[in-house]
Amino acid sequence: RIKKKIHGNVFSLLSGGAAKTNYFHWLFEVLPRLEILKKSKNLKKIDFFLLPSTRMIHQTETFELLDIEKKKLLDSKTFKHILCDELYCVDHPFRLTNNTVYDTQNIPLWIFEWIREKFLKFKSDKSFPEKIFIERSRSLSMHRDIYNKDEVYKHLKVKNFTFIQPEKYDFKDQIKMFFSAKIIVGLHGAAFANICFCNPKTKIIEFKTETTGMNSGNIALKCNLDYKGIICRAIDKFGGQQGKLIVPIEEILNKI
Repeated sequence: RIKKKIHGNVFSLLSGGAAKTNYFHWLFEVLPRLEILKKSKNLKKIDFFLLPSTRMIHQTETFELLDIEKKKLLDSKTFKHILCDELYCVDHPFRLTNNTVYDTQNIPLWIFEWIREKFLKFKSDKSFPEKIFIERSRSLSMHRDIYNKDEVYKHLKVKNFTFIQPEKYDFKDQIKMFFSAKIIVGLHGAAFANICFCNPKTKIIEFKTETTGMNSGNIALKCNLDYKGIICRAIDKFGGQQGKLIVPIEEILNKI
C-alpha cells in the first residue's frame, strides 16, 4: 500500500472490482477505454497502463494482441497508490445513466464493432465443432448451476453437442471457437461475451432466470444473431441470477 513513484504518463483502465476477474467486464468495460482515449491522445505517448489485474491469461493476451508490451502493464493490486507525471482517465464506455442494470443491458454497437475489428483477425488454427454447449467450471457453478443437469446433458449429447469450458482455452482459441459455431447453448455467464465473435444468424440459446436480464440478448441483437432465452425456475435462488435452474427439456428441443 506504499505510494509508488511512476516516471511517465499513466492511463487508468480501472473499472470496479468485477473487472479484476470477470471476462465480460474485461472485454466490454476495460478494453474499450483504449479506443476512447485514442480519439484524443496518441497511445504511444502512454508509458504505463494501470489495469484492474494482470493475473489472468485473457488479460495479458488481449493487450499482447493490441501490441502493448507487458512491461507497460501495472496491476492495481501491486500499484494501489501511485504518483506519476500525468494520469489519464476516460468515462465509462457504456454506463451513461444512474441505472447500471439498464446500461449493462444496452452496451452500444460501437464497442462490439471495435472488439471484432481488433480481435477477429487473430483466430487460432485449431478446428472447433459447430454445436457447442458452454459448460461452467465447478468453481463458477457453486452459486449458479443446472438442477436437472444429467437430463439436459443426455439430450444435448444425442444432438451431437460438444461440451466446452471456454476459460480453459486461450483467447485466440475462444475467438475461433465462437466464430466457428452455428449453435451455442448454455447457462447464463461471462462466457456469453464471446458471442460477439459469432457469424451473423448464429443460433444462441441461453438458460436464465426471469430476473437475469438481457446482457447476452443485447449482444446478439447488435451482432445480428438468432437469440432465444429460456426462462427457468430456480431452486435456492438468490440475487438476480443465482440458483439451481430447472431447464424445461421440451423447450430446449423445440428451440434447437
